[in-house]
Amino acid sequence: MLDYLNLGSLKFKTVLDANGKKLGRIKNAVINKRTLTVRGFVIKGNIWEEVLEDIGLITDHDPLLPLDLIEKITEKNIVINKIKNELKNAMEPTALTDDEIFFSSFREMPVYDKNGDEFGFIIDIHFNKGTISYELGGKKFVEFLKSKYWTENLLYLTAKEDLLYSNEINGYELQSTIKEMESQTKLNMTNLVRDLMVEANKDGIITEEERKLIDTVSVDLETYFDALNHALEDGIITPDEEEKLEEIKENILKRTYIVARKDQKITDDERNLMKKLASYMVERRKELFWKVFGTSPTKRT
Repeated sequence: MLDYLNLGSLKFKTVLDANGKKLGRIKNAVINKRTLTVRGFVIKGNIWEEVLEDIGLITDHDPLLPLDLIEKITEKNIVINKIKNELKNAMEPTALTDDEIFFSSFREMPVYDKNGDEFGFIIDIHFNKGTISYELGGKKFVEFLKSKYWTENLLYLTAKEDLLYSNEINGYELQSTIKEMESQTKLNMTNLVRDLMVEANKDGIITEEERKLIDTVSVDLETYFDALNHALEDGIITPDEEEKLEEIKENILKRTYIVARKDQKITDDERNLMKKLASYMVERRKELFWKVFGTSPTKRT
């Protein structure tokens, strides 16, 4: 159930059992620093301590909520697939192995480039359609981007294959360059699609109507990015190319509206998705492309 969300957004969410009974709040998560996998969540709170006492599960360590117990995640709650009395045999001890670390400490582990220079941290973990990505950030990382005239308003996400853990530095060596990550991020339509999925999932369910809208956007974005790749071949967006890109974006919005109106009404969920899409697509003409996808290639160093 960890899909279309980031790990940091789960902190302090209320955990409910299958009957809707409050169990506590998410305090932390346990990460394997070598494999970069998430073992489960640490739950805290007075209610949780009462639950543990009721089911006879008081231990020296806070019990861990395994990921496979999660049934669904809403804007405020995490609902598990067990009732309180079934938790005794389902929980695991939180005692960390040598390779494990709490998420709060994991976010403080430095990331180094290929030259051995520290330039940031892994500040969050993102889950999207079965894949896991790791977000780079931190004050030093932002300063690094500014110094290179690279784009600050993108999510710099990398796969675990690009992060090599080192005992010597107690941190990670990034196997890709930031320039490669920037280029891939700009030309990757999943950024917009992911944001639409997160918006759709805010109420805990993605309806069939919402999926149809997002599928429509996904298909139409392929046309947009084909045109974008062609425009970027010479490293600059000409006025004619910008006009063409604007026309494609307008058509994406029009097609989305047509799909939403097929049943003769536009639901609140569909309207919210269209507003999110419009926030990407409808900005001041000269600023839209670079606001969403980055700074001009002519400023590269």
